Amino acid sequence: MQTLEADDSAREKRRKNTGKITLAEVAKLVGVSTMTVSRALRMPEKVNPELRNRIEAAVSELGYVPNLQARSLASADSSLVMGVVPSFSSPGFLAVSETLQTVLATQGYS
Repeated sequence: MQTLEADDSAREKRRKNTGKITLAEVAKLVGVSTMTVSRALRMPEKVNPELRNRIEAAVSELGYVPNLQARSLASADSSLVMGVVPSFSSPGFLAVSETLQTVLATQGYS
């Protein structure tokens, strides 16, 4: 496995954008392609267990957290539900909102 400590360009790029660790940085640390890292995270059964362990260790070490919005954009599919309400301070809205969130979460939506 390589180290990202000496790679100033990766850190600079991260600072200019969101400050978050990218899939590409995990892949570089492990020495594999971004597609391999993506596959290991989304379909672990399709990746060699030894390689999957190395990827999981790198994810842990770097603190990588998948960007769900980016995943939704890339796949043209989303589990987000949006609602339009007149006011958050409307009487009874909090109970409706909490119930809606609970029911949607059981179905895999946010």
